[in-house]
Amino acid sequence: MMLRNIATAVSLVFSAPFIGLYVAIRTWLCMGGDYLVFTVMIVTLALAPLLIPTLWALRHGIEWDYPEKKHRFKPFILVILNYLFSVIFFAFYWPRYPLFLSLAYLMNSVVAILLNLWTKVSLHTIGVVGPALTLYYLGLHIDSAILFIIAFVVMYSRYVLRRHSTMQLLLGFITAVTTTTLSWIIYQYITTNIIGVHID
Repeated sequence: MMLRNIATAVSLVFSAPFIGLYVAIRTWLCMGGDYLVFTVMIVTLALAPLLIPTLWALRHGIEWDYPEKKHRFKPFILVILNYLFSVIFFAFYWPRYPLFLSLAYLMNSVVAILLNLWTKVSLHTIGVVGPALTLYYLGLHIDSAILFIIAFVVMYSRYVLRRHSTMQLLLGFITAVTTTTLSWIIYQYITTNIIGVHID
């Protein structure tokens, strides 16, 4: 029982919105940008992804971590639209590291919701591994290593709670690595060949 309680706490504390909050604050403090950049990052990477699924779950009597994959689609489409807004905003306003973060979150979410049509892929795993890899690509290697360690703790907690099978957890890990890497390649191409800027 104690192990399950610890696993529940781990799942809550290290859920994607709280990881997004850390990533937004850490990258902004390290890489700069004005307060509008910071505000939009906080809203789109942390607040909206926290409030939309939580309020949806409360309204429809669903557990906060969506144990049934059939309940995920509609609220997470709203979260995807939130990420799309952030991509468009940063593409025009400040096409540097927040654009990459937003693009990675958007692409990971789209792939996750598509995979969800087939199996209940671990959104918790994607929500930690994806940001961990974005921090690696941004040169914040210590932060990245810490998040990768947390990712394995989160994966174990989801397994203990029997929210996911080993295959679903591994699929989440592989998805996050593949999609975040693809996001980095796309970001590099866009900023180098189309917009003409680079990460500072």
